[in-house]
Amino acid sequence: PYTVLVDVRAVDKMPDASIRAAGAEGDRLLKDIEAKYCAGTSIVADSVVARGLATAVYWLSPPVYQYKIVKTLAEGRRWCQGQLENADVKRKSKTDLTG
Repeated sequence: PYTVLVDVRAVDKMPDASIRAAGAEGDRLLKDIEAKYCAGTSIVADSVVARGLATAVYWLSPPVYQYKIVKTLAEGRRWCQGQLENADVKRKSKTDLTG
């Protein structure tokens, strides 16, 4: 399993349409892999506006993985680490149960 930590604190404007389209295409192409292996994504956004935009994007197009929008890098790291630990426990439990 893996997690993704995205730090958008330095972003000062919305990405243009071509960048948004490329991101959507990447999500489409990776959907099956993300559903199987991604333990979650944390978005670090220190402004209320940026967190609101990220919430709206995920609300309009929900990802196949869990996510959390946070204010600090440390909070994002802790959340991702917890997701990895939970995924590892689940993976080990499945292994133990099946053989």
